Amino acid sequence: MDQVPANCMGKLPSAEVDPMLNLAKEGTLWKEMADLKGHKTLSAGQQVEVGGSIFNILNPKDPAVIEIGKFAVEEHNKKAGTNLEFVEVATGLKLHVPVINACALLIRANDGQQTQVYGAVVVEAPVVLKELLFWIFVPYISLP
Repeated sequence: MDQVPANCMGKLPSAEVDPMLNLAKEGTLWKEMADLKGHKTLSAGQQVEVGGSIFNILNPKDPAVIEIGKFAVEEHNKKAGTNLEFVEVATGLKLHVPVINACALLIRANDGQQTQVYGAVVVEAPVVLKELLFWIFVPYISLP
């Protein structure tokens, strides 16, 4: 799944979200997120620059972040016909975009045999829209 679903076109501020999706597709976003997770001096709420965009670090234990992670796994399962089981959000970033929440998450999910790391980009406009925009297995990411 590497394209914005057609039912989202025109509903998203794509000029702001497109750079985030490009970083996700290139793999840069996931590598940077894994590196940030290893920094002991960074914590939830702090701002970081990734690929020229400013993000807030999310608390992976925050119930709202967990809910977004579970949503991403459920939506991926529906769209891809898989049966992954959500384990946890390992780390996450939120893009500064007016009107919507655009989150990039590294999620641990189990495929019935092993737990692996996946990257997801989810956008949410309160009341009107919640959509999984991107999902990818990121085998080159090793998280503590």
